[in-house]
Amino acid sequence: MIKLVNIDLAYNGVAIFENFSLEIKAGAKAVKPTLASMATMGIVALPGMMTGVILGGTSPQTAIKYQIMIMIAIVTSTTASVVLTILMTMRVCFTKYGMLKTEIFVGNSSS
Repeated sequence: MIKLVNIDLAYNGVAIFENFSLEIKAGAKAVKPTLASMATMGIVALPGMMTGVILGGTSPQTAIKYQIMIMIAIVTSTTASVVLTILMTMRVCFTKYGMLKTEIFVGNSSS
């Protein structure tokens, strides 16, 4: 399928959006830093909210539940913003036929 897309791009400059492999790779790379910070949370560093809840007298299990809830909310919002950014960029940068809009480039002297 990828070879067919490359051949199609070479002959008539039209991108086929049936294969979203580039978008998936871009989304995965954009979310990796957030997932990495979530993986080390509580092991390498105690977050301020979690420490504050523990010092306030609440049990550590409750503080951990709050921290997990907050980290899930952060990952969810990051993922949603990445997906929306990729989709809106595709809509702005390409025509409905999949051709790259050249007028979006600054300094385009085609006029």
